[in-house]
Amino acid sequence: MLDVGCGAGQELLPYLGARCVGIDLRRSGLVEGRELFGPRAPPFLIASAEALPFEAGAFDVVLCRLALPYMDVKCALSEMARVLARHGALVVQIHHLRYYLRRGLDGPLAVVHAARVIARGAAFELTGRQPQGEVFQLVGSTRRMLMAVGLAVVEVDEADRGAPIVLATRR
Repeated sequence: MLDVGCGAGQELLPYLGARCVGIDLRRSGLVEGRELFGPRAPPFLIASAEALPFEAGAFDVVLCRLALPYMDVKCALSEMARVLARHGALVVQIHHLRYYLRRGLDGPLAVVHAARVIARGAAFELTGRQPQGEVFQLVGSTRRMLMAVGLAVVEVDEADRGAPIVLATRR
């Protein structure tokens, strides 16, 4: 199991009996993860989602929860698909436009941040080219990007409408 953008690696707790790895760009989160897990800590690596340091097909499960907006989305999804085993599952939780619309209600600074992300996300949705910086994702375009890298969406859980979870497998 690979957790992309793992932070302290809390999502790896259920997988401790299996081979699991967490990657993140922030060293501080990985240090917290090693403290959280203690001697049972899985490998935590500083690595970019856009250039995963693993062989093709290395993982049965790849998870990316709420980290995709901060990455080159198409490149990161392509890399996640590359390291996914033949019958593996990719679980991606995205920040939907609704998340940023709600977040804009949190005060003046939040309005500015939300407006920037919404503008960049709209440009990404309309042109397919991702501007520099954080963007939102819509389920439909996420589905199309996953199809473009050889994955098929199996299920979408929109219980949290601001942060839907998308499950995909290799087609």
